[in-house]
Amino acid sequence: MSDPWNGLFIDMATDYYEEPAKGGVGLIIIGGTHVHPSSIKAPLLMPQLFDDRQIEPLSKIADALHKHGCKLAIRLWHFGVRGFPGYKLAPSFDPDAT
Repeated sequence: MSDPWNGLFIDMATDYYEEPAKGGVGLIIIGGTHVHPSSIKAPLLMPQLFDDRQIEPLSKIADALHKHGCKLAIRLWHFGVRGFPGYKLAPSFDPDAT
């Protein structure tokens, strides 16, 4: 759960991920999370990790889970050549350029 405009985890995310941890879940995996601005394909509907502003909200989630003995993992995500078109490196990477 992240803000769709900036990809930052919101407070609701902490509550959402903590609830199963309270019940004894041992591992929670946060789904696809952008690792670089070039990885963004559409509006920021998925969280991102390339901005230092994400450290505090993610730390809150981790602390909430760890206090219940739950581990946290994150699925790192990059859309590759289908990512944000402004970051394409060369025409050879763009199937539409041929």
